[in-house]
Amino acid sequence: MRFLKLPFQVCSSAFTRLGQRQIHALSSPCQSVLVRVCPRSSTVRTTSVLSTNRNPSTRIYPERIPVHIASAVVSTKRLSKRIYPEGIRAGNASAILSTKSLSKRIYPEGITARSPGLAGRSRFDEGTATLGNPAPHYRNYPERVAAVLMIALLAHTIAHADQPVTADTKPDRIDVSVAGSLFTSYKFAPTQKYPYFYPVNGPRSGKSVTTESSEPYPHHHSLFFGCDRVNGANFWQDTNDKGQIVSQTPKISESTGTKIIIEDICLWRVPGNDPIMRDTRRITIAAPEDNTRIIDFAITLEPLVDITIEKTNHSLFAARVAPELAVTAGGTLVNAEGNQSEKGTYGVPSAWCNYSGTRDGITEGIAIIQHPENRWYPSKWFTRDYGFFSPTPMYWLENDRLQLSKAQAFVLKYRVVVHAGMGDEARAHFSMVP
Repeated sequence: MRFLKLPFQVCSSAFTRLGQRQIHALSSPCQSVLVRVCPRSSTVRTTSVLSTNRNPSTRIYPERIPVHIASAVVSTKRLSKRIYPEGIRAGNASAILSTKSLSKRIYPEGITARSPGLAGRSRFDEGTATLGNPAPHYRNYPERVAAVLMIALLAHTIAHADQPVTADTKPDRIDVSVAGSLFTSYKFAPTQKYPYFYPVNGPRSGKSVTTESSEPYPHHHSLFFGCDRVNGANFWQDTNDKGQIVSQTPKISESTGTKIIIEDICLWRVPGNDPIMRDTRRITIAAPEDNTRIIDFAITLEPLVDITIEKTNHSLFAARVAPELAVTAGGTLVNAEGNQSEKGTYGVPSAWCNYSGTRDGITEGIAIIQHPENRWYPSKWFTRDYGFFSPTPMYWLENDRLQLSKAQAFVLKYRVVVHAGMGDEARAHFSMVP
């Protein structure tokens, strides 16, 4: 039995079957990667292997395979379709495979199979896996597979590590960057109707998945919080003299390298009058993976006078996606129950909704998730195929109004997940409960 040791740090474990040979990589953040290449005669000890295959004795493995594997190297959902990462819990880990079709996921995980039609041929050569006879004992791979696999595992680890997050305060905004590239800006100029986030850049395209202003309804500013019909004032649309949410200048309260926290206090007021409400915001921004960005938005609303909010569809947290991602342009809107488009999501209570679409050949999207402790959870959603979506309880109020007494504060929490793809690989983050 031969061992290869590569001195680099890997944060997850992977187990991969490669034809006549078996490679097992196991590490922790403080260990090197150990690669064990075993002869074809090695057989499985079923007592030490957690297998999704009902007949594991027919498979060739190293003599012992630890079962404390944390994540999968494939992203297919059905365990019955997972090829040879037995002992690996699927969870919602992202794939290191560059192909999605199951028929193309053949043994050298992390390697693109670019010749799926070559039946009967079974060689791995210079980074290309040609597909053919599914019987693994007919496959032949050169020794350098181990090194190629380690490169793939290293890339997988980097892709799934927390990305560096930094912030830069400007006079009218706070710019937040991930790995040196702008992700979003929290904009709070005193001339704005309300503070909002723009751009909200996708992790692959670098283009905003939201729009700052588009027809119809150009008052939808990207990703924002507001409300209409609050004691007769309008903190959602129209001119500032009808109502304005004014930031008292946010500050960066924490910057750890992998996340930043912004805190802000805003006053809800009609110019020339005393404010009627104060909100306190805590915004946490992180990038747990290179293809995922997260904004956690917590807001405490404190009435400074008795408040009446009348029935309105213009209320609370909302987003307006870029026109190219809207359903009207071929995009997809889906909720936690799998209902799609405005027809399937409008007025439906759901924990989250996700909007995604393809622009310039790149698929990205944005999801809004409600915290289970929120009042009205799960709120009904106000959705539109042109790109607007919002968990909007104020449109379905009992007696068509909500009354709040002075100092009767309450907290609302939301998560925003900006992701590559349709959101399947980021689904693990579609929850605000650890």
